[in-house]
Amino acid sequence: MKRKRADLIYGNMSDVGRVRTENQDYYGRYSGSFGQLIIVCDGMGGYEGGAIASRLAVESIADHFVKLSHHYDAHYELKQSFMVAQHRIKEYSHQNPETQSMGTTAVLMLIVEDSYWFANVGDSRLYLKRAGETTQLTKDHSYVQGMIDNGILTEEQAAEHPKRNIITKALGTDKYMPDISGPHPLNKADVFMLCTDGLYQYFTIDEISSILNEDPQKACETFMNIANQHGSDDNMTVQIVKSNVGKKSATASLSTTKLLKWIVVVFFAFSILFLSSLYFIFSITNSSSPPKKETGKDKPQQESSSSNTSEIGVIIDTGYSGEEDR
Repeated sequence: MKRKRADLIYGNMSDVGRVRTENQDYYGRYSGSFGQLIIVCDGMGGYEGGAIASRLAVESIADHFVKLSHHYDAHYELKQSFMVAQHRIKEYSHQNPETQSMGTTAVLMLIVEDSYWFANVGDSRLYLKRAGETTQLTKDHSYVQGMIDNGILTEEQAAEHPKRNIITKALGTDKYMPDISGPHPLNKADVFMLCTDGLYQYFTIDEISSILNEDPQKACETFMNIANQHGSDDNMTVQIVKSNVGKKSATASLSTTKLLKWIVVVFFAFSILFLSSLYFIFSITNSSSPPKKETGKDKPQQESSSSNTSEIGVIIDTGYSGEEDR
């Protein structure tokens, strides 16, 4: 359902899909003195293992942040939260050998006042729609992304590659440290989408951008409906956040500045034209007045003219409904 905290409007949804029997995705939204925390994880590692890993990741990261005070180093604490999640996942797998191969992707946003940070490991993504343009903020840790980076594949070829589900980083593996970015300015009307690969694989960037015009919860439902119509062969999870705080986008500010400049230019142009017209009329009037004759003692007459110008406490929203081949 749609929720609003600190001028942020939320939507979220998770679906097992048409093929899988277990949803190994897990998501959470947390609010407190630390700010707003939104997380999406996609588990892997056999029956139940993936679901456990994704849940442990979300809960561990959240537990770390709810203990923080209002003042903290966001970059450092994001890194620490992933280390806490890694420790809990590895500890669980050691105590339960049947889950030793479990792991999970993770993508999150941390919003503090009018700034935001994001972090990711694996191939779950974060998108931003700002001033009508949608971009992918995160970069996948995957086999095909490496091929893209090396110029072997294009983005279009990677989307159809048979090894596109192979990831190169994940919590629960030796390579688990996330990419962290921030702080970034939060603009009014920004729309963010966090999602797993089970969802975004069915959409182009233009299709994502179009759907993000909808109300956040309605957009989540639209994404799920369309993905299910395409067969949805994987678990799917999406969280959407729309901002009603922060500065206006740079594009909007630029447009306003340009408009003001044009207004000034037009004003001066009309002013010059008006003054030029007055001068022309005045000149014509003077030149067309008949000269007065001087007779006898009459003195020359002098003409004269005059013109009158007249989002303390903690709010928790978690869920999964969460087997994924990688």
